[in-house]
Amino acid sequence: MKPHPKRLVKLEGTDNFRDLGGYSTEDGKTVKWGKIFRANRMDLLTDNDFREIENLGLKTVFDFRRTDEVEKAPHRLPGYMDITIHNYPIISGAYGFQAIRKMIDSGGEEMVDGVALMKAANKYYANKAYPQYKALFQLLLNSEVPLVFNCSAGKDRTGFGAALILIALGVSKETVIADYLLTNYYRKKHNEKLLNEVSKSIDPELVRPILEVREEYLEVAFGELIKTFGSFEKYFEKALNVGRQDLERLRNYYLE
Repeated sequence: MKPHPKRLVKLEGTDNFRDLGGYSTEDGKTVKWGKIFRANRMDLLTDNDFREIENLGLKTVFDFRRTDEVEKAPHRLPGYMDITIHNYPIISGAYGFQAIRKMIDSGGEEMVDGVALMKAANKYYANKAYPQYKALFQLLLNSEVPLVFNCSAGKDRTGFGAALILIALGVSKETVIADYLLTNYYRKKHNEKLLNEVSKSIDPELVRPILEVREEYLEVAFGELIKTFGSFEKYFEKALNVGRQDLERLRNYYLE
């Protein structure tokens, strides 16, 4: 899918800050622009970026990062913006950068199966991270928007969250997967730079599966969700406390 020119919020200090608007639903409606955003870490935002974010009217930041990640790279948002930051850490998952560091430090002797690692992380998101995604949906139901939710790379914890939101709004699975895969497009420059750096120590192809998102990763999460709950609607109801009437409210709020 070729990305819409409005999809990426072009910022100097982050490369994966994206609007979830503009996608068509299966009943012919469209997700509103400028309401729900997804992003990666925002600790390197510049003064120019602050002006761009201020123009968005951002009201809420929802952060999936662990405490150690937040301490290492705290949000750099000025107080005058009056943005509320919620931190609901997903404390288990890929730990991808630690895995990469382990391989580099061992010179490739301690191998990590990147594909298996990412699949296991996505199973965790589907089966264990109910409280975090439930909290995100509650903010959306309370219209605490414009809202951006993020993790470190904006691809895994955030990617699964974005998929849930788009599915809840009635966007087709094909489009949901296409949005998920856009991370590879927007993060390509960053990933290639890192792969070039690690190639001095280990085979970069060992690292690539951890840096990328792949359709099979999201499919694992979906499969686990369906196996446990039977359907997305039952998952929303039982795991996230988002019933049929809540789904209708979300669609009334965020579709046009």
